[in-house]
Amino acid sequence: HCATSSHMSHVHVVPARSAPPFFVRVSRRARRLLLPGVSVFLDVDNLDSTDELERHIEQSQAVLVFLSKGYFFSENCLRELDRAIALEKPLILVHEADLSRGGALLESIRSECASKRRMHVFEGGGDEERPVITWQRAREFQIVAMREICAALLHAAPEYSGAGGSVVRGRFKIPSH
Repeated sequence: HCATSSHMSHVHVVPARSAPPFFVRVSRRARRLLLPGVSVFLDVDNLDSTDELERHIEQSQAVLVFLSKGYFFSENCLRELDRAIALEKPLILVHEADLSRGGALLESIRSECASKRRMHVFEGGGDEERPVITWQRAREFQIVAMREICAALLHAAPEYSGAGGSVVRGRFKIPSH
């Protein structure tokens, strides 16, 4: 765990348990290359008890929601999502499109989301639709998806808006080389 003054992790991946293992491996490697020093909470690596789900959301700056088949039917995923919404945490949406790997059509996933959550998840609580990053299997497209995820994470950093559109080195705990 990385420690900033009030956050144990910069991004919390929900649900890492249902995310394909390949996504988890690629995201670890890409994060080290693209955003060294950024801490990521993955329940498969970091969760000791489901009693701690909400606390981990509270201690994260942003929440990456890995949208796959049945996501909105998981009690623990909904606990994390509801806490993130209540705390107005930035959400980064990643869609598993490969039907043979637990994915589903985005419209199907969207329809599984209860209407009370749908506006917060897919519209970001406003009029504009929240961007959804599609997770791909081809390596070249994975690199593009990881860059999009990293860009979304940087935009979610509390210091981003106050830094004239750029993250201030050190305040986001990105080490200088």
